[in-house]
Amino acid sequence: VMTRCAVLAYFIKFLYGIPYVIVEHWSRYLPQDFHFTGVPRKWATKFVVRRAGYVLAVSQVLKDAMLSLGLSNPKFGVVNNVVDDRYYADLTSNPKGKIKILHVSCFDEPSKNLKGILDAVSLLSKQTTNFELNVIGHGPDYDMIVDYSETLQLRDRFVFFKGLQPPDVVAQEMMKSDFFVLFSNFETASVVVCEALAAGLPIVASEICQIPKMIRQGVDMLVPARDVKALSMAMLEMMQCCRCIDRSAIREAGIKYSYPAVGRYLFDIYNEVLS
Repeated sequence: VMTRCAVLAYFIKFLYGIPYVIVEHWSRYLPQDFHFTGVPRKWATKFVVRRAGYVLAVSQVLKDAMLSLGLSNPKFGVVNNVVDDRYYADLTSNPKGKIKILHVSCFDEPSKNLKGILDAVSLLSKQTTNFELNVIGHGPDYDMIVDYSETLQLRDRFVFFKGLQPPDVVAQEMMKSDFFVLFSNFETASVVVCEALAAGLPIVASEICQIPKMIRQGVDMLVPARDVKALSMAMLEMMQCCRCIDRSAIREAGIKYSYPAVGRYLFDIYNEVLS
């Protein structure tokens, strides 16, 4: 995350002639989460970006936002986020019983819109009771979201909060689930969507930022951001078909987020910078 670490990299280049590559993840450049302020910070960031051997953003949306703010470099590309190997474990799960829906979140309400998910689940519960939503994660709005689920009388009936879990548990939950739901208002490049694809999990998500370019058309479902009714209807539709979807085919779309795939891309970038 720039800017201070990139300034350090610049001084190493200045003193020892070692080139540096910037890979940026931060959503602060997006208009929905704009925190790129202050004249010194802007000047320093533009300075180190121009002098990098290569600049990479984790999505085209982020790259475009950075370029619009004057963060330019002749060598500016996009690199995929990396998914840990554990998400590529053998697809041996065969879910039975109630449809298991999964959401993984940092519980940051302005971006993740968990209230919207709960509102959609409330509508869905009036159509069917044959499902459960498991929510993994923690964050600044955790208590508020749990309280809201109790207000809607969803907690421990249709919605089950699992708290913060290590990656191996998250991967296991993905394997056991029927589909994944994400209803964010904005994303830089959703790592959890990459993980869901790697786990072969069908996805219902809001049509924002990079997500339409990540999912499989005709398999995954997109809904307008903040459209609770559309999300509820999409979840109901996905419930009816999710267990007939070829999860191994979904995983094929997620291979590009693996360590070997991203590693080869970065290896080529570093070779180009060094040459």
